[in-house]
Amino acid sequence: MCRFFSRSGSTGSDPIFTTSSRGATIISICGYKFHKQRTLNGKTRWWCGTNVHRGCTAVIFTVNDVIVRYRPIFYTSEIGAKIMKIRGYRYTRHSVCSSRVKWLCADSRARDCHAIVVTIGNTMIDKHNKHTHPPN
Repeated sequence: MCRFFSRSGSTGSDPIFTTSSRGATIISICGYKFHKQRTLNGKTRWWCGTNVHRGCTAVIFTVNDVIVRYRPIFYTSEIGAKIMKIRGYRYTRHSVCSSRVKWLCADSRARDCHAIVVTIGNTMIDKHNKHTHPPN
């Protein structure tokens, strides 16, 4: 897996704007294809078309072909653990206090990684993304 998106819009792999076999504009990043959903006031919303059949809810937003925002992917592991994926890194749910959820890097113990993310709902409100390893 490659790095996914950062809040600043940078990626570990440059996005490639291309055309699908049916003529639609798509963004290809790290092997994932995002399809244009809608444009409103110059801001375009793109949804993941690569894993949509698996229930993928990944979304990115662009303004003038620059990625400005993304939404993390949430899923449940085979053993029932809550997992969040951002930029190719996996986080496990560590603690819940009211509506705030603290997520730790899934490799925190194995690789002594101290990266954390705090969310309210699906919105990141705080992050400390100094990973000690490459993406999963």
